[in-house]
Amino acid sequence: AEIWLEAEDIDQSQRDLVTSLDMRYAGQNWELTIDLKSPPRNTGDLAAFRKQFVQLHNRLYGHSSDTDPIQVVNFRIQATTRSPNLVAMPIPEGGSDPADALRGYREVFFGQVDEMVPTAIYDRDFLKANNQITGPAIVEQLDSTTLIPPEHVGGVDRFGNLRITHPSGRSH
Repeated sequence: AEIWLEAEDIDQSQRDLVTSLDMRYAGQNWELTIDLKSPPRNTGDLAAFRKQFVQLHNRLYGHSSDTDPIQVVNFRIQATTRSPNLVAMPIPEGGSDPADALRGYREVFFGQVDEMVPTAIYDRDFLKANNQITGPAIVEQLDSTTLIPPEHVGGVDRFGNLRITHPSGRSH
């Protein structure tokens, strides 16, 4: 993370690094996240993190074990920077028709309709500013999925944000 921030020419004073471990007792299928002051550098650090996990488990669940094996499921480093000069980049303009982003249809269940409904599937990378998506629809992208329910419209602004509204004017 430090090498990446250095390559991006991010000033040291603008950098924030947060490290954490997702840990669990062996055989369990839920984890607790332990925030770290710094990445582990030796076995003494690992022993301290184990102690933090045991204490947190005891505080949350009322029991813990000092001897049961513990698994580290994820080790995370989150690198962020503060930038006073951040500028949002507009996306290309388009008309109201989002056809360039349409990838097909799927049957989707909506409780208020009480049956499977053919639902348009859009690729967010291909949406343009001013596109209007009439629900039901699903907008997919690498890191999330957005649902536009029946009787709602998703409007794309000039920065690619989706604003979902109901015909009554309520926005979501």
